[in-house]
Formats: sequence, structure tokens, C-alpha cells
Amino acid sequence: MPLTLISPVGSNFIKDFPDQNASNCDEIDVYAGPCLTSHALRSVSPVVSATVTPPTLGTGGFSNAYYYQIFDQIYMWGEWRFGTAGIAVGSGIYTLTLPFNVASNLGGNINPGFAPIVGAGSTYDANSNPGRLPLSVHLKSTNELYFSIRNNAGTGFRELRESLYTVWAISDGVTWSARFKRIP
Repeated sequence: MPLTLISPVGSNFIKDFPDQNASNCDEIDVYAGPCLTSHALRSVSPVVSATVTPPTLGTGGFSNAYYYQIFDQIYMWGEWRFGTAGIAVGSGIYTLTLPFNVASNLGGNINPGFAPIVGAGSTYDANSNPGRLPLSVHLKSTNELYFSIRNNAGTGFRELRESLYTVWAISDGVTWSARFKRIP
């Protein structure tokens, strides 16, 4: 069913536009409202892994994410943290497995220079504010994300891994958000 939207008309385009825009927004709300309200906030537990040896989040460690699906668009945010005991940082580039497949015309890639950026985040250092680093969230494959540390000097990306840029400890982790198109 097509929407009947009103084109802004009048002698003063700037002045006449707000009323027209309000009418259009009302039409869109009536059309899309049931879709938006029927897709409530959902929660998932993405799997945190690594390219060589998966980390062990330990006692009290967790990986949680929440998302809204609006039509075929997914708006997702989450975090994962190491616990207080029994943690192991693993080895290799950290990855996060999604519970569904996403579409990408660009395709995923393990090289951050070629992988689409679908979101942002930061490392969480429980003991040091300077240890909190900004991240880019990349699409590795149709159901897998990974993170890279942003370099302010423009020298490229550095994949988030068990060592080099962050010293992982108890209660440390990652917070992130991403947006992508879901494959039905």
C-alpha cells in the first residue's frame, strides 16, 4: 500500500515546510506504527571468540547484546566482559558471532582496511580511564563481527586482540554498537 505524502508547496518553501512535514510524519507513523511496535527490544548472547584460541570470560564474565529490528534494519548494541576469576585472554583477533545473518554488498573481510565498518565502540579498562580506547566495529562475515582500535595519527587500523594495544585484566571488556541489514 503506497503512502500518500504531501509535497511542500506554498509561496515560502521554508515557512510552509514544517506543517507539510508534520502531516507526512503522521502518515508514516500510521503506516509503520504496527511494524515498529510489534518488534520489541530483543536480547541475545553473542559468542566471543578469537582467530587462534578463544578467550575464557571466566566467573562473572558475560557477553550480552540487545537489538531492535525495524523492517530489515538491525540496530544493535552490547558488551562483553571478563569475569573475576578463571579468565584466559585467548590468542588472535577477537571476534563476535551474531545469532543471525546480515547482508553486505561490500562483503566481510578479516582485513580491517577492506572490511565494512558497521559500528563503533570502546574497550573498557576497569582500572584506568586512559586504557579505554575507541574502536571501529567491522563485518568479518555474514554473521561475525570484529573490532579494530582507531589510530588518531591516521596510520591505519589495528585489530583488537589479546595483546599489543590492551592489557586485559579482571572486569575488562568491550562495549559496542552496530547497524546493518538483516537477511530474512
